[in-house]
Amino acid sequence: MTHEQERIDFLVRRDGPAEARAWVERTLHMYRDAVNTPLSHASLPEYRPRFEQAIDEFQIWLAAQDQSPCA
Repeated sequence: MTHEQERIDFLVRRDGPAEARAWVERTLHMYRDAVNTPLSHASLPEYRPRFEQAIDEFQIWLAAQDQSPCA
């Protein structure tokens, strides 16, 4: 299990699926902006891969939610 998946699972248990989805969407947006902002630490070579991995994990999780029969 990935670090982001653990965070998402915690949020689903604590706040429910709708709130977890909203958090993922907000965080995904913030991370995308951060890696594309030269003044952000997320755009630096030592951090960018971690943020890009998180972005990928968020996108995968959202896609899986869109494909679930309960979505």
